[in-house]
Amino acid sequence: MSMTKELKEMGCDMDETMERFMDDEEFYVECFRKFVEDRELESLGDLMISRDLEESFTRAHTLKGTLGNLGLIPLFDQMVGIVECLRKGDMLHALQKYQPLMEDWERYKNLL
Repeated sequence: MSMTKELKEMGCDMDETMERFMDDEEFYVECFRKFVEDRELESLGDLMISRDLEESFTRAHTLKGTLGNLGLIPLFDQMVGIVECLRKGDMLHALQKYQPLMEDWERYKNLL
């Protein structure tokens, strides 16, 4: 089964996403792989643990956009919650929402 079909089965919006990627699955997989290798989601946790609220918010907001562009809607929805906590300055609840996100992220990374 192709990666995009697996992602669709996981609740991702691959129909609209593949339109954005001009139905080029190879290009999509390349972008997904780069996102995984850049470890941006992991670095958000480091920022939050260091209590850097401003940078955590900026990173989380950027990640929200990236997750949306990649069509990873279940993760996007979780990131929305983190962004909103950070927007309010609520680092504790943002960290509490981050852990389940990272647990789910493991399933996505394993698709490569």
